[in-house]
Amino acid sequence: MSDVLVKCCGCDTPVDPHRAVCPGCGHCLCCGRKRARPEILQCVSCQTAYCKCCGRCPRCLSLRYSEITEPCECGHPDRPEVIQQLIDQWSVDRPLTRWERFWKR
Repeated sequence: MSDVLVKCCGCDTPVDPHRAVCPGCGHCLCCGRKRARPEILQCVSCQTAYCKCCGRCPRCLSLRYSEITEPCECGHPDRPEVIQQLIDQWSVDRPLTRWERFWKR
């Protein structure tokens, strides 16, 4: 797991940028393409409902859509330059832009 987390562009869940898809919504973290179909609602190992926000199983702590490991058509997560661009734009720790500060008031 990475020390840096990025916000998913589909659901704003903080996610490791090296994951192929967001466990919260199943979208590619870089291009936003929906990669997980059909939506998985229950953990495959313990049959407990996944958290609707972050996609984590509260019983065994597994992440939804963790079986999707192949890269997206946009190159994420195999191309390091794509991951770095994702971190630069969507890092949870990056300072807010002037526009974001305005709307956050």
